[in-house]
Amino acid sequence: MIELDHLVVAALTLDEGMRWVRERVGVAPEPGGQHLGFGTHNALLRLGEDVYLEVLAPDPAQPEPPRSRLFGLDGDATRASLERGPRLLHWVVRTGALGAAIRRLATAAGLEPAAVGLPTPMQRGQLRWTLALPSDGSRPPGGLPSVIDWGATPHPCSRLPDRGVRLERLELAAEAPIASALAELTRDPRVALAAGAPARCIAHLAAPSGTATLGEGHIAGRDAT
Repeated sequence: MIELDHLVVAALTLDEGMRWVRERVGVAPEPGGQHLGFGTHNALLRLGEDVYLEVLAPDPAQPEPPRSRLFGLDGDATRASLERGPRLLHWVVRTGALGAAIRRLATAAGLEPAAVGLPTPMQRGQLRWTLALPSDGSRPPGGLPSVIDWGATPHPCSRLPDRGVRLERLELAAEAPIASALAELTRDPRVALAAGAPARCIAHLAAPSGTATLGEGHIAGRDAT
């Protein structure tokens, strides 16, 4: 089983990304920490009982990582896009059966499982989890989400303060076979999933400042990471 876990806003710097979110929802994300060895750091904002927003940026305090930074932040097209400002870059689903979820999404997309991601242990401070990452660190192609397994680690929402921001609706679109593989997400009343191309991810939030919409509409494939 897969469930919506979190949304990823990317920025060239963490301060810029946090400010961008605060300007749109009225509250700032909570400082997170470093992903040592992956070249990134983050901040988090709770969007409900079980979904959060992650602001992700290159970490200048770390040396250049041996692979591309998380979710293809080093890709030319992604960097060029972020030069225009932070944006909703990606989305992540969670599961307790990571290998099976990788295989199911790969089959639906007509890909080898490694293209969806290899189970990669990660940690931030005392937190530990496993994330499916393609070997080059990019996002999965075709608008596929990344897949995370928190294992025995409590979900981040259990530790994040409630700042009154809620995910009201997440609009997703994917090619028909991929949408079929993701269909169980529609059990979540916040998720609207359409079969069609190009892939799309748009988040509508309710916040102290009013309503906010995050997303440029189209999530590009691997060639734009």
